[in-house]
Amino acid sequence: LVPTERLTLENLVNLKLNKDGNLWPEKIKLFQHIMMLCEESLAFSDDQHGTLQQDYFSNYVIPCVDHALWVDRNILIPP
Repeated sequence: LVPTERLTLENLVNLKLNKDGNLWPEKIKLFQHIMMLCEESLAFSDDQHGTLQQDYFSNYVIPCVDHALWVDRNILIPP
C-alpha cells in the first residue's frame, strides 16, 4: 500500500479490516486497492467531507421523526 493524503496507514488501521482474522491477505489487498481507487469519496475527518453544490441541489433538511423503537423479536427458525 502506498499511503495517500486521505488513505493513510493510520486510517486503514482504524478501519480494523481483519480484527477477527477471517480474511485472507489477498482479500485485504483487494479491499485496500478498491479503497485507493475510491479515496476521493472517503472522509476520515470533518475537514475532508463536503456538501452538494447549490448549483445542482437546494439546501436540504433531513427531518427526524419521533418513533417507537422496534421491540418485536425475530421469529426463530429451527435448524
